[in-house]
Amino acid sequence: MFGKKNKKDNWFKTAKIARRKGRLPEPYYTLLQYYSCTAFDNWEGDHGGHFDYFCVSAYGGHTPESIAALHSILPKDLLENFEGALVAYDALGEDPEYEDVEKALDGFDDYADEHSDEIADILRNYIAEMSERHCL
Repeated sequence: MFGKKNKKDNWFKTAKIARRKGRLPEPYYTLLQYYSCTAFDNWEGDHGGHFDYFCVSAYGGHTPESIAALHSILPKDLLENFEGALVAYDALGEDPEYEDVEKALDGFDDYADEHSDEIADILRNYIAEMSERHCL
């Protein structure tokens, strides 16, 4: 479980530091952001799921780039879930009520959370490889 201090979770701390220092390239940068928003069992603390992810992406002005990055790296099942969440998010319009957000995105959030180990494995393997090469 994340949040506990153990060596198994060092990759997440290393990834966050690399992201903060600008040394985590795409698509891993975006994948870490997505993971941080949708995996409810990680170090980040507060999780808003897909709604948070899409709001952060839109606020940063890089939604098309973020979507392209995730398309390039997510496994097929998670990509389909992401696409479904994006369609549901777009259908919410501006300033949706909390209940509407919850109703529209909870199933997608649950799926992403249940399969978050797949995302963690991609990130963990990349961080391990880059750490071995002393690139992070």
